[in-house]
Amino acid sequence: MKLNTLQPAKGSRTDAKRVGRGIGSGLGKTCG
Repeated sequence: MKLNTLQPAKGSRTDAKRVGRGIGSGLGKTCG
């Protein structure tokens, strides 16, 4: 096992939703 080739299983990690960052993002004023 090489530590430099480790990666999470496909689909197990999703990017965090950056909410409340303006209406252009689609996750604006009423974000949560």
